[in-house]
Amino acid sequence: MDTPEHAVALPDAVRTRLAAGTQSVLVDARALERVRERFDDDQARALGRFLANAQSPNTLRAYRTDWTAFTAWCLAEGRTALPAEAVDVAVYLAACAQARTPDGRPALAPASIERRAAAIAAVHGAHGLASPTRAEVVRLTLRGIRRTRRARPRRKDPVVLATLEALLAHRPGPGHPGGVARLRDTVLLLTGFAGALRRSELAGITFDDITVRTDPAGGATTLLVALGATKTDQEGRRGHVVALPRGRHRHTCPVCALADWAELRTAHLEGGTDAVRALLARAAAEPPAA
Repeated sequence: MDTPEHAVALPDAVRTRLAAGTQSVLVDARALERVRERFDDDQARALGRFLANAQSPNTLRAYRTDWTAFTAWCLAEGRTALPAEAVDVAVYLAACAQARTPDGRPALAPASIERRAAAIAAVHGAHGLASPTRAEVVRLTLRGIRRTRRARPRRKDPVVLATLEALLAHRPGPGHPGGVARLRDTVLLLTGFAGALRRSELAGITFDDITVRTDPAGGATTLLVALGATKTDQEGRRGHVVALPRGRHRHTCPVCALADWAELRTAHLEGGTDAVRALLARAAAEPPAA
């Protein structure tokens, strides 16, 4: 069902038609009158009851809302709702797909648009009319709406080294208290860059997830980061391990950044704010490493 904020404002002509209409948009009142002329009242009532119960109350309410929206659109555009032309229906469904909420999201899901087409077909069928939704132009329009909505969104461009260095240049300055945020931002930027990690993965990393591995041949240090090892994430990916190698330059090395953050954490646990202040002061006095 469409949300109330997207409800269609009904013209007076539509309200009048609804007030004079039948209980269900799927029952042709004139056809029932012809039945009453040819059969007795009990037979006519039985037919009417079973026709009215052919769809669930929720479906009938949804179809009535959808048919009302289509009728209002036809009146606004000067088109005929019953019988409707196939091109008019296709244009209407395309307009539904183009509708947006105030925040820019699609106002109707593809399933809701297809339900509107089904309501138009049901009303035409109930009145003994050929459904315009069977036309190729309507079928192709619905297919195009589904394919467009299923299309993958354009992925963001990857962060290259030059962009990473530009981001690092905007970190808070060294020393206390900005040095704490500086080390934190360094860890997040370099770890996320080196491991191609998402924000949710970065936020979930703890020191217990990190293992230091040293290559016995060359002595190179690599950090192994276990991500979601005990559960499956929202995209259905099971836990996996990401390797973060030591960088060639210290200012872009994720291993160095994690080591600095671990040292700051240890200083805070053992000596509190004074120890952190002293550690940051020493780091700020050291010349920048290449």
